[in-house]
Amino acid sequence: MKRLAVGVVGFCYGLFITWICLVALSHIDWLRAPQPVAHGCNELGQCPLAWYNWPMLYVFIFGPATLGATLNAYAWRRWSVKRWSYHALSLTGVIVALYFFSGMFTQ
Repeated sequence: MKRLAVGVVGFCYGLFITWICLVALSHIDWLRAPQPVAHGCNELGQCPLAWYNWPMLYVFIFGPATLGATLNAYAWRRWSVKRWSYHALSLTGVIVALYFFSGMFTQ
C-alpha cells in the first residue's frame, strides 16, 4: 500500500509539473510573429483528432505523471534520498525542457 501511495504522489507531481509548464507556455509571448496554421482547425476541443494523435496527446499530458509514478514506485525503499532526489530533479529538468522546446517549435 505504501508503494502505491508513493506512486500516486509521483503521479500527482508529474501532473503538477505538466500544469505549471503548460500555464507558463501559454503566458510566454514568443519573440517571433505567429505563423498561420498550415491546415484547417487547430483547437483541441473544437476539432476532431485522428486516431494516431490520441496516443501522442496522452504521452504529452500524462507521460510525465506516469514517469513520476514509476520513479517513485521503483525507488521506494531501494534508493537513498540523495539518489532519488538526483533522479527526480533530472527527470523534472527533462520534462521542462521537453515542454519548452516543443512550445518554441510549435508557436
